[in-house]
Amino acid sequence: MDYRFQYKLTAQALAAKNLGDAAAGAERSALCDAAVRAGLRFDAPLFREVGPAEQRLGQLLGSMQQAGVAEVEGGAAVQAAGGAPQQQLAFWLVTSAAIAAWESKLDLPSVADLARQKLRELCAVRERLEGEGALLPASGVDSLSPLLRWPLPAAGMDEAALAAEARAAIAAWQVEDADERTAALRKLGCLREQCQRHAYQAYQPLMTKLAAVYDVMLYGAPQRLECEEIHAPPREGYESRLMQLSAEADKVLDESQVDRTLYF
Repeated sequence: MDYRFQYKLTAQALAAKNLGDAAAGAERSALCDAAVRAGLRFDAPLFREVGPAEQRLGQLLGSMQQAGVAEVEGGAAVQAAGGAPQQQLAFWLVTSAAIAAWESKLDLPSVADLARQKLRELCAVRERLEGEGALLPASGVDSLSPLLRWPLPAAGMDEAALAAEARAAIAAWQVEDADERTAALRKLGCLREQCQRHAYQAYQPLMTKLAAVYDVMLYGAPQRLECEEIHAPPREGYESRLMQLSAEADKVLDESQVDRTLYF
């Protein structure tokens, strides 16, 4: 479930309760709860495969380092990917996440050389995976890979850079069938939400890519998490001075009409 949708539902539930409409607030809270539970159930099978896939990828990279090679045999990569489509999907996801994570470190002088080395190894694994004709179609992500083969901009959360890379990838995708594009869009959204359930530092870079392509395909540009008014009642007092300062700062920001972009 898109976290922005969950955020909006939660805000609407709080706003309804604060405005005295307890029934509407309870209805939206129940809807949000049901959506979250459904999302957890939907994500669970792939979630369970990610940990083992990380271990298999680590073992494969370790064997490459022991052998002193930057290339990997096709059979070894396919074996590491697993025999079931869900295992293969998880392995591809983990590999793609690792590539994006190391891309995000290329501008750090202290680890730039290591990042380039890791990227050579990981990209070699990805090439083997995507070179095996039946592997990606079986996992259901064969149409997605071309959309994610672009380097993460050094600017990180720079919307213009993200949008430009995503648009270029979509333009080169050359898929015109409406049903296929819709299916790819749904897969992108599901994978993005799956990435949210795992280690932030390891999966956030890939999530950034997935979100950029998803938003550009659906809306034409990356979308922000917009603030929602919840009509919070005035507080009589604060036990925490920090919370008081935060509330006072919110009032100043509201009055100054400053752009208050929210990111997860």
